[in-house]
Amino acid sequence: MRFRLLFMGILFVGGVLSSCRTPEYTSSSVRESDLEYLLNQYDRTIAKNPESAEVYIKRSLIYYHQGRYEEALEDLNYANALKDGNAIAYYNRGLVNIRLKKFVAADEDLSRAILLNAEDSKSYHHRAVARQYLEDNQKALEDYDSAITYDPKYEAAYVNKGYLL
Repeated sequence: MRFRLLFMGILFVGGVLSSCRTPEYTSSSVRESDLEYLLNQYDRTIAKNPESAEVYIKRSLIYYHQGRYEEALEDLNYANALKDGNAIAYYNRGLVNIRLKKFVAADEDLSRAILLNAEDSKSYHHRAVARQYLEDNQKALEDYDSAITYDPKYEAAYVNKGYLL
């Protein structure tokens, strides 16, 4: 691909866990030992409550940050099986699929996230990224425009749109 994209993993992590009671992870500067501690805590929580989709989603964030994308994908698949209709799970799975270069799957997941939360600028932005890799530039432009409409201060959407033009 000749274009450059601004794709930040921190968008995947930031703010998603802010209202959770389990150990929180919101920074990309967390040490590996902290991630392992959190992973252990999530494993223990899952052992006690294996039907909690939210905990699988949270654990997938740790896997994602560690570059363990297949494990993150497994947790997100399981979370969706437990509780379908969670926009965050579809959004996060879309980002994992982008990292795995599964752009069709990413497009589908991010489209589902948008159906569940139509004003989420980040879902539009990342769907545009997937569509750009799929060389569907017209739809990518439309998604960048939607991302900017819902969040006029979303710099990455402006930057990526500029690379496409």
